[in-house]
Amino acid sequence: MTNIFTGEEIQDLEKIVTFFNESICKSENIDSVDVDECYEQFFIRMHKAADSGKIDIQILHQSQDKLIADLDKNTVDQIWLRTDRIMGSDTLEALQYRRDGKFVEFLRALGQDNENVKDYVELLEIFGIVSPSMLSDPIVNYQEYNIQDKRMKLMIAVHYLTLNEQNRK
Repeated sequence: MTNIFTGEEIQDLEKIVTFFNESICKSENIDSVDVDECYEQFFIRMHKAADSGKIDIQILHQSQDKLIADLDKNTVDQIWLRTDRIMGSDTLEALQYRRDGKFVEFLRALGQDNENVKDYVELLEIFGIVSPSMLSDPIVNYQEYNIQDKRMKLMIAVHYLTLNEQNRK
């Protein structure tokens, strides 16, 4: 990670992972001391949700907005593009992956160690958005995402925060 991100960006990325860890532990009603158990239960819930077709990540948008606002703008811009989304008569700012940012470079490097991540980033580079395959693979094949690896936790956190952003109503 230090080959791609600056020290300040890494601090922000750690904030993202910490926020995600706390959020999923809260959503799974598990003491945040056992973060790996939180991930396991979260993945199981996401897998069951996929069967129903309704993926509810259970992270409050207001909390996520506060996290994003607390991050350095440069860090956010290395992960996401800010776009306008029309919602009825309102125009809202939304975030989607930035294909030319450091985060995609990070995913490419991580993909050298994990075939699922390699496929994920290739689809991201092609489509620029979370495609159905990108959405489903971490849900269906969650066992292949080694959460003992802090890089994988970052990938998973940004993935689900991006989905949460796209699921705004």
